[in-house]
Amino acid sequence: ANPCASGRYDHTQYLALNLLGKRMKYSVNLAGAGCGCNAALYLTSMQQNPHKSECSDYYCDANNVCGESCAEIDIMEANNHAFQATPHKCDAPSQGNYFTNCDRGGCAQNTRDQGNAFGPGDNFKIDTRKAFDVLTSFPTRDGKLVAMRTVLAQGSNEVVLDHASCAADYLAQLTDALAHGMSLIFSYWGSDSQTMGWMDMPPCGPEAC
Repeated sequence: ANPCASGRYDHTQYLALNLLGKRMKYSVNLAGAGCGCNAALYLTSMQQNPHKSECSDYYCDANNVCGESCAEIDIMEANNHAFQATPHKCDAPSQGNYFTNCDRGGCAQNTRDQGNAFGPGDNFKIDTRKAFDVLTSFPTRDGKLVAMRTVLAQGSNEVVLDHASCAADYLAQLTDALAHGMSLIFSYWGSDSQTMGWMDMPPCGPEAC
């Protein structure tokens, strides 16, 4: 089946959120998203991408999934066993293209690296059988992005992903993308453990979505 949706697209009509120096908060319930599944909420520079992608909808991301690359910030890639947040920097635009070289792997941080932080059960700080809040902030200094901080909260419990391992110049390279505005995208997809193990293995095993 053709995964593209027919229609006429204009990249200038996409919503572009300027979150530089700001924060966003939402609530999510991942109880039904098991191992191998990925409920993703992320930002990309779609409005600033003037080049049509494979589906002619101007979609772009750091992994060049549809043939066009651009800056990407993964606010959430998650299921009920793991939660990952990842900024992806790109080199400055050149030769008429918006972005030509992006860091596909990004500077990721995952709850699975913190013991008993996130999962289905009373023994986890964030019990994914229930809804929880997510607060993501993009602090600045002298107009430059200096951090990305994600706080998962449920009642009095909190789990923090502070991206302290991300170099200052790495995050600074996302300043312009955030300042120009990035489009908010939600997707839900999944596969087998060989494909999704980067996100949830362990604690997940051979399960498929």
